[in-house]
Amino acid sequence: MPYSQRGDQNYLKLYNRRKVLGIFRAQGGMSRVELSRQTGLDKKSITNITKELLDKQQIRFERLEKQKAGRPKEILALNGGHARCIGLDFGGSHITGVILDFAGKVLCSDSVEVNLREPLDPDLFFSICSLMIDNLLLRASLTMADISGIGIAIPGHSVNNGQAVLVENIPCLKNVDIRRYFRKKYQKPVLVGDCSQLMALAELHLGAGRSAESFLVFDLGLGIGCGIVINQALYTGIGGKAGEVGHTIVQKDGPPCSCGRRGCIESLASGWALHATASEYVRLHPEDVLAKTAAPGEGVTIKHLVQAAAQGSEYSARLLKNAGEFIGIGISNAISLLNPPLVVLGGRMLMDNPIVLDAISDTIRRVTIDVIYQDTVISVSSIGANASAIGAALQNMDRIYQMEEEDPSHEKHPQRALAL
Repeated sequence: MPYSQRGDQNYLKLYNRRKVLGIFRAQGGMSRVELSRQTGLDKKSITNITKELLDKQQIRFERLEKQKAGRPKEILALNGGHARCIGLDFGGSHITGVILDFAGKVLCSDSVEVNLREPLDPDLFFSICSLMIDNLLLRASLTMADISGIGIAIPGHSVNNGQAVLVENIPCLKNVDIRRYFRKKYQKPVLVGDCSQLMALAELHLGAGRSAESFLVFDLGLGIGCGIVINQALYTGIGGKAGEVGHTIVQKDGPPCSCGRRGCIESLASGWALHATASEYVRLHPEDVLAKTAAPGEGVTIKHLVQAAAQGSEYSARLLKNAGEFIGIGISNAISLLNPPLVVLGGRMLMDNPIVLDAISDTIRRVTIDVIYQDTVISVSSIGANASAIGAALQNMDRIYQMEEEDPSHEKHPQRALAL
């Protein structure tokens, strides 16, 4: 057989294996007959592919399913134990971690509240991260030898050399080579990404985005970001910095923002902006319900504002409502620009916070042109506070899904190798 023809066959074989794995990943367990129907491959090809995947322990036998006639069907599914990845999410007020398996199951999670907006020695920061990884491994009854990779979500972006940029909410990470530290310490592949983009990745594989071709995810927390998915693929922009909706200006000559400009949505409606505004109000109005809700000397959090509003603080309710309206304007602008079929709202700001959520929803409906608004479904994330950490683990899991034995046609067809 000519070399090029053999290479073409290997490429097709590789493509079909990945196609089958992708179907298992998106839809869960199924029979070989169902796989044949979904892939358009004949039964013999499916039998050969599933045998190879079983031999490599990427899939496993899950159960027998009875039929009305004939032998029971064998249901096959992804083998979670084939690979496990750690995901860490560094927020301005927390560090969250998960361990995710090959089937997309969260084996364990952990989170610590820590104020990363204040000056912090990078060595101390990395010590906290190491303790969290140790705790995650202990909870999952695993060792680092069982881990295939580490993913990291930051409220900013990582340039090619691994240094973090646009991380105003975590100043201790600015120009720090995060990837190099974790690679050196754990001797594992490490990927670093923006927390909002990785939240979108989590929604794509495990959340509301599984049934949508394209969608937007808004990450509402200490900062405000956006993840963009187009045709089932994460869109990151030419420099990897797409989705900085929090730094779009909605009020000319508005309050100063952490980015150095004025009037950004973050300066008016983010967690850090509300913290600063409400803390100053408490200092001037110690008689307000809000002052009694917040812990002395710790400043005011979103949680304090929600509690105070529930106890009758008109100021707290108004501040939350105003924040929701500014966020809603930003989301409406994005909807008008991109006309997405789905918008997913996520992030810690929305946890038990109906005032902000209602204000966002009402504002989007009020300010978006009707014929555009009607095209878009607005949904609240079902994944929860671990979404960015899960997305961080998933970015490394995506790498593992693409790993197959070397195709001998690569040397002769480098352009085909790149297309993979």
